[in-house]
Amino acid sequence: MLGRSDLAVWQLPLETHRRCAYSVAELGHDLGGSGRLGAWLWTRFVELPLPDRITLGGVGPLGDSPPVLVTAPSDGSSTWTTTETDPGAAARRVYTDVDVRLLFGDMLARLRRHERQHAG
Repeated sequence: MLGRSDLAVWQLPLETHRRCAYSVAELGHDLGGSGRLGAWLWTRFVELPLPDRITLGGVGPLGDSPPVLVTAPSDGSSTWTTTETDPGAAARRVYTDVDVRLLFGDMLARLRRHERQHAG
C-alpha cells in the first residue's frame, strides 16, 4: 500500500518519538495529581509487567504520543519537512519536531477536567 503514489504518508521517525520521553518521577506526580483517572493510569503504568530484558529507568516513553499530537489537538505547533517522491505523487511529510509541552499539557488538562466534571 505504501507504494501507491497517490497515498500521502506522514512519517514520525524514532528521533521524533524520543522527544516525548517523560521523567518517571514527574509522570507519577502529574498523573497522580490529575484525579482518579490520572491515578488509575499511573497505577497501570507502574504495574505494567515488563519482560526481564526491559528495565524502566528514570525516563520512559509514552507510547504513540507524537501521532496523537499531530492528528488530534493540532499539528500546527509541530515541525515537518515535505518531500515529493515522484512528480505528481502525493508529498511525504516527515515530522522532525513535536510540541511536547502541548502534548502533555493537553493530556493533563483533560484528565483534570474529567475529574471536575465527574467528581461526586
